[in-house]
Amino acid sequence: MEVATLVKSLDGWRGKAALYRLSKPLTGWGDDSLSFEYVVASAVRVPHVGDTETYLFGADAEGNVVSWMELPGSTKHTLDHAEALREAGYNLST
Repeated sequence: MEVATLVKSLDGWRGKAALYRLSKPLTGWGDDSLSFEYVVASAVRVPHVGDTETYLFGADAEGNVVSWMELPGSTKHTLDHAEALREAGYNLST
């Protein structure tokens, strides 16, 4: 498995969001032209649905989202960044 390293927590998001640097770029759903060395993981409760979701978005090194397309690993029913990153093929570095 590849490694995801926490760069920083992000303010101004609903729920918990953080920027991660990946040891190998993550590509979007079979599209090699969408490849990201950095991702933002966003974990949020969705009040009108009554559920939770943790999504991964392509980002730059500063934590600015450059693609709002949900990346592989994005998942519902969790508020766990580590779980979403594992689903994408990355373990959190310790």
